[in-house]
Amino acid sequence: MPPASDTPTGTADRALDALDAYALCRAQTYAFYPGDFALLEYAPFTDATVLQRDDGDWFVYIEVDDGNRPADLVESGGSECIVGGTVGEPEWQSFGTISRDVAEDSIANYNRPPAQP
Repeated sequence: MPPASDTPTGTADRALDALDAYALCRAQTYAFYPGDFALLEYAPFTDATVLQRDDGDWFVYIEVDDGNRPADLVESGGSECIVGGTVGEPEWQSFGTISRDVAEDSIANYNRPPAQP
């Protein structure tokens, strides 16, 4: 076993991978679902869409079942993010929620330029 050290391992400087991008997107968007956090059910990583864009950033789409909403709307939304950077300093191009009605088009255009303010 190596000796203990106060020297950082460099994890914070590591570029994001697909699982990092998924986890960051979940964490960044939960506040868009008001109500009881325990009633949110995010699709697992294996069922999410996580694609690396031509610019190196990650596009993430995660379906979210929101038990805080009326029954006919529980399965109507998802989280969508575009993020790059490192584990310690993510660089957000966009994040938020979208309707599942438009998710297929959004995924098909995952390489689109980020919206300009």
